[in-house]
Amino acid sequence: MGRRLVGFWRGKHVYIGERGLHKVAGHGVRVDDVKWVLERPDAEYVNTRTGRWILVRLRDGDGYILVLDDRGRLAVVVTCWYASKARDLVEKRSRRGRWKKD
Repeated sequence: MGRRLVGFWRGKHVYIGERGLHKVAGHGVRVDDVKWVLERPDAEYVNTRTGRWILVRLRDGDGYILVLDDRGRLAVVVTCWYASKARDLVEKRSRRGRWKKD
């Protein structure tokens, strides 16, 4: 199947490959959920350990956390998961310096 275009972020095409599809599905997340996060993320962070981008979309403290690998002219979905306490997770990782707000 190769890779599949799922949306745009910062003017770049965002693709999801077989591995990304497998990881996302393993978390019970649909491709439509990934698209929803990409449409209008509430916050964007850089993971200080991996250099990957973290996009967060919240709804009443719950939400989706999407991890992207920025590859220059395009970005690739690494994984995405739903967290019932996403806001708390984001605050904790930001406070500890793991995620840096962009």
